Amino acid sequence: MSVLTLDHARETVRERRRVERANLQKRPDVRIYDKSWQLVAVLQGELLGDAEEIANDTGEAQIALPAYHKLVPWLMAHENRPADVHIIIETPYKRWPGKARTIDRVVSGGQMVAVNLVFLHDYNRAKSLYCYAVPGMPAEVQPIKADPWVGPAVTGVNSYGLKNMWRLQMGIDSFPDDILAGMGMFDDWLPEDWWTTMVPNNPLQDSSRWSVMSSRFANFHDLITPTLADGSLHLSVQRWMPGDPPIPGVKLRGDHSVRVFKTLDKSGWKGFTGTPVDGLLNVIGTTAEDFINEIRTELSRDVPSEYKLPGIFGTRKDAPFVTIPEGRYTPLSSSTTTIHKHLAYAMLTGGKSPQWVNSLANLAANAALGWLGATIGNPGLAIGVFSFLIEDTILAFHRMPNPMRKQIMGPDADWESWVQGPGVGFTLSTLQAMRTGFWDTRSYTSFQAEVDPAALGWVLGKHFDLMDRIAFEIGGELYIDHLTRWGVSWSRSDPVKYRMTIGDGQAEESPAAKAARMKESILALIQQQGVLADGGTM
Repeated sequence: MSVLTLDHARETVRERRRVERANLQKRPDVRIYDKSWQLVAVLQGELLGDAEEIANDTGEAQIALPAYHKLVPWLMAHENRPADVHIIIETPYKRWPGKARTIDRVVSGGQMVAVNLVFLHDYNRAKSLYCYAVPGMPAEVQPIKADPWVGPAVTGVNSYGLKNMWRLQMGIDSFPDDILAGMGMFDDWLPEDWWTTMVPNNPLQDSSRWSVMSSRFANFHDLITPTLADGSLHLSVQRWMPGDPPIPGVKLRGDHSVRVFKTLDKSGWKGFTGTPVDGLLNVIGTTAEDFINEIRTELSRDVPSEYKLPGIFGTRKDAPFVTIPEGRYTPLSSSTTTIHKHLAYAMLTGGKSPQWVNSLANLAANAALGWLGATIGNPGLAIGVFSFLIEDTILAFHRMPNPMRKQIMGPDADWESWVQGPGVGFTLSTLQAMRTGFWDTRSYTSFQAEVDPAALGWVLGKHFDLMDRIAFEIGGELYIDHLTRWGVSWSRSDPVKYRMTIGDGQAEESPAAKAARMKESILALIQQQGVLADGGTM
């Protein structure tokens, strides 16, 4: 009978740390696949590699190959140029899947010297999904103006995603791949047959914060991004490959790879009932009476029992497992604290009146002119072609002030900020746009930290993951923020390096990055105005 001693326990912990550090120093396993996700090559001999995953956005990866690499002829072959090329970068604890965006042929001195491949993370599929007002009908027949959602955010995100993934992959509004297959052309009506799917949730146990969304051909990523940010949700993406363990909550056929989305609530909010009532109480309890000013409180730090059990890894959202101290031996390579001030205390948006307002205005004008015409002997008098003079004059614009913010800012506070909303005043989407505007112009303190994972003591993908809450020390105070991105890089001359970013750095982006983001917003707004020209949205 063996006796467990403290020396044995210490040696076990040391051996575990040695294995983890050795794994983190290994070069990632890189595999290239063709358009059907059939393995083409286990990549070796690349000049360099770099990959990054971003929470709720599309990360990129770059692989540089020498000109003489055996994979180059296959990549540059004329018949393969329009076909998809896929990649999986397998680190010891995380998987990075993606699709090639560009392949650059680099020539110097008249000779090809390298081929550079740029891949987009699998999350990018969320940016090519559009949410119909009526997903069960073709695009040409949409009798309902919009598809609204009011309720728990996780269920709302999953609802939009699953309905429109079903629309696309069943082919309800497009020609099937094989029109000679008879009824077999609809074999993909079950989610288990799809190439991209989403893990559903139990709506009765969804305690995430409530959200308001409305879509009429909205881009899925653009539609849910404010909700993900507002509720501290993470739309995670993983690539399931044949032979992998099953994913709980979703049934997969098993003969091809599958891109799997899952909406995770990592807000740190813990309700009392475990039902949608908790999400509603979260909105009511943390939002002041004007529905704009938020009151945030941190939960007390009680060590959960799971952290004391062997073989149990991961982190609880209400009690972050990873706490990074500041000091001489800290794994923080750099940290930045930025205080942002309020930008305005009132929001303006709009441009067109709701359709029902314009209809009532025309009805009232015609009634008045009809009465006037009957009085003067011209009963056919009507507003006719001059209706444009009264349309879009009532409830076309909306202004919402925030007195509490004005009082905090001071008597010389900046006045107003324009919100790029749906372009229609006094609608459900307008209220959501107003809230987003107040969020974008709010005062807040942002924290960014670059961490050396090898010195951290906790392993990404094993103890914590994207959007998990990390506690770290700045100036003698502990702050809690989400892990927003991670990356790995390697080359022939440099060892494998991991990097992580804690906190949201969007406010500190370069002007060029902000300009590109604004361009995307403007294009989305133009597209939305095209389909909402009748002003009939929610």
